[in-house]
Amino acid sequence: MGKIIKRGFEVDPLTLTTLMKGLCLKGRTFEALNLHDHAVSKGFSFDEVCYGTLINGLCKVGKTKGAIELLRKMDRVGIRPNLIMYNMVVDGLCKEGLVTEACGLCSEMVGKEICIDVFTYNSLIHGFCGAGRFQGAVRLLNEMVMQENKHIWPDVYTFNILIDGLCKLGMVTEARNVFGVMIKRGLEPDVVSYNALMNGFCLMGCVSKAKEVFDRMVERGKSPNVVSYCTLINGYCKVKMVDEAMKLLMEMHKRNLVPDTVTYNCLFDGLSKSGRVLSEWDPVEAMRVSGQAPDLITYNVLLDDYLKRECLDKANALQHIVDMGISPNIRTYNILIDGLCKRGRLDAATEIFQFLSVKGCGPNIRTYNIMINGLCRVGLFDEAEVLLLEMVDKGFPPNAVTFDPLVRALLAK
Repeated sequence: MGKIIKRGFEVDPLTLTTLMKGLCLKGRTFEALNLHDHAVSKGFSFDEVCYGTLINGLCKVGKTKGAIELLRKMDRVGIRPNLIMYNMVVDGLCKEGLVTEACGLCSEMVGKEICIDVFTYNSLIHGFCGAGRFQGAVRLLNEMVMQENKHIWPDVYTFNILIDGLCKLGMVTEARNVFGVMIKRGLEPDVVSYNALMNGFCLMGCVSKAKEVFDRMVERGKSPNVVSYCTLINGYCKVKMVDEAMKLLMEMHKRNLVPDTVTYNCLFDGLSKSGRVLSEWDPVEAMRVSGQAPDLITYNVLLDDYLKRECLDKANALQHIVDMGISPNIRTYNILIDGLCKRGRLDAATEIFQFLSVKGCGPNIRTYNIMINGLCRVGLFDEAEVLLLEMVDKGFPPNAVTFDPLVRALLAK
């Protein structure tokens, strides 16, 4: 645009709108807004395309209130906001949890005789579910069904939002009912519908029912995707049915589906808690072969397992996570301190504990409990009592785990 101006050509609103769109696509929405304001101050006027671009950009960066201000500005300059613009803002408000404000904007749309469509309803239902307001979501669904205008008939996405929201609230029975209504209405559930219902059962610990949903999906000709397998694998691991989880992992590989990092982490944790020996193979290498990058949770699970099994050479080898640019968190240090205390290496555990604040990772209540337990185990009751007072001073209320080793030490004394 600079070259256009230098060559003596005049810049028109279309050119400026195109540049604003490019800035918004790059997430530089505020630069686009500044360009708009500067152009307006120079006498330019813009159409609904420009304002729609800016509203979309603001909503994408979570600045929905700024988008509402633009809607108001459009009214002042005599440009009528359309359905698409309102839908962008309604969706943005719902994603920010501002469902009441979104409903207010919908009332404004009705007052301006702008017809609400499926996208508007879907955004609102998603917002109500996210806020845990199930009754409001059902009311909206019923309102859609009662409409004479078939253009706002609930679609698969509408039902999926409800099923997923209900499952996350632990209302799996209600979610299954919605699933049934969906089929009765002549809509074929897709893989997202089945995955949401499977996840609901897994969250409730009913993995066998989740597997029934998985099998039914396959019977109805739907191909399970990565999310389908990962959901079920995670569910099996949480109830320590790791053999079933491993079978599904092998099945995924046969289908050329790659487990994600979360699934690997859950699998490693499940194997460890079920007594399987992780130190006999290289889990990190297995992930890398699959193209998945280990994260801090991966290393925490492995570190905990190695220390429990006294594989100290493996535990020490995990120091290279720092070299990889992964910063250990308080859970990492708690695992390490606990492992050292149980191995009788109290001096090393104390040294790490004392330098936690220097590392920018202050101790939490579990850290204090681990150290107090370790001190009491070797008879250092006075030192444990000092830590108890320090713990209280720092705002960590002692709990049963804190007092148990102290009481045992007093009784032994």
